[in-house]
Amino acid sequence: MKFCWVLKQVVKGFFEYVFFFIFFLFRIKILLSPKSVKVLNDKPLSDKADFDSLVDYFYEENKRRRILGGTRVLYTGFRSCNGLDADAIEGCSRFLPLAAIYSETLGDSSAQKNEIRGFIRKAISLGCNPKSIGYWGDPQPYSQLICEMADIALALWLAKEWLWKEFSDGDRRRVLDWLRKGVFQPVVENNWHLFVIQIELVLRSFGEPVDVSQWRIDIVKSFRRSSGWFKDGSDGRIDLYSAWGFNYSFYWMRQIAPEFEKEFIESSITEFGESYVHLINGDGTMPFFGRSVCYRLSLASPLLASSHIDVGGVSRRQAIRALKESWSFFISKGAVEDGRITQGIFGDNESLVDEYSGPASPMWSLRSLIIAYYQEHIGVPTFDVKGGCFPVEISDFDIMLGEDGVRAKGCKHLNEVRIEFPYYTKSECKRSLSSKILRFVFQLKPFRSTKHIDHGRVFVTSSNDYTDEKIE
Repeated sequence: MKFCWVLKQVVKGFFEYVFFFIFFLFRIKILLSPKSVKVLNDKPLSDKADFDSLVDYFYEENKRRRILGGTRVLYTGFRSCNGLDADAIEGCSRFLPLAAIYSETLGDSSAQKNEIRGFIRKAISLGCNPKSIGYWGDPQPYSQLICEMADIALALWLAKEWLWKEFSDGDRRRVLDWLRKGVFQPVVENNWHLFVIQIELVLRSFGEPVDVSQWRIDIVKSFRRSSGWFKDGSDGRIDLYSAWGFNYSFYWMRQIAPEFEKEFIESSITEFGESYVHLINGDGTMPFFGRSVCYRLSLASPLLASSHIDVGGVSRRQAIRALKESWSFFISKGAVEDGRITQGIFGDNESLVDEYSGPASPMWSLRSLIIAYYQEHIGVPTFDVKGGCFPVEISDFDIMLGEDGVRAKGCKHLNEVRIEFPYYTKSECKRSLSSKILRFVFQLKPFRSTKHIDHGRVFVTSSNDYTDEKIE
């Protein structure tokens, strides 16, 4: 058994070197191609035209870096432990939902609309076809592909009105069959259960006879703490995955299947929004804690969700101000560069990058834009909304986050929010040097380990003044 495991790792390592060589050749081609004429406008974003310009900027660089029919996109940056192919697939899958909903807001005669939809159609058709060189592959137990399948399923649902008509019967069957492969695989015991449920709900929306895994939602319910916060798995603690992991998935489950676990999902979204809004200061930033800080530009997602689901909770003005201020603030600090979102809080900082995060992983930051454009499309006032104040701009406060003794304290005078922990935080994963060397030599895996940004601290603040430090 051990010999078979070793042999499997050697084979995986061999293919990783093959991918390295092939992608190296593609990267040379990309470097020699003309750069986009689109320039990032660093003035504050205030209306839909500003956000359209931002999406166009991301789209043009995504287009320039596509390979294999658009099924992979080769961004530059620190690679992940999931392999070069998985990193390249993320470049496509994490952009697809934004491309799908953005195309809905463009005029029917728009050449850009036809181009974007052509990309979506081709990428999904080739990616789900086992006979295509761009095939995304069969999902394996605990594989990163299951996570990406949830985004691809969402893109499929958002584009359903036009895409399904343009697919042949064979395309439709291959897409649905490929998605079905993801619902039977074991996943990590945390928010990953929601990826599978989202895929199941999308399949049902297309008429597939799929049973939604009630046992998975029951596991997710066991992670819930007070005020809509969720632990990062049964042995974890609350962190901002409650925002860009749990809450985001809940919102789309509510849109795809409004009656599914309606009470639980709506209460989770609204209660979390009312608590979470306290973390944002007048600059549009917040104190970051936990893992995957590179998703920070999805900061406004929970407020957009809450203000849509519950009109009496988080105000629409607060949600839209958070969207505009956060993107404007982080762009001004260098979080968007060369058509991509950087791997860090502001610029690139490898010490803040988890081992499972690759060059395209920060594109989960696009989640706030995906919700915003979706809400604009269905008639919910979005980009034209102005005003709104955050709690820290009104008065001081001291509230509990969840049930683990974590507190958020706001100081109006300083425009600062501080999160205090009743314990010293610590990393979840730390590998030995010999293990890192072996993983690098045989499988080209990165040296870094998964570390929480608040590692070794008892508090963090919205000033994020530790982000230039190396986390040891």
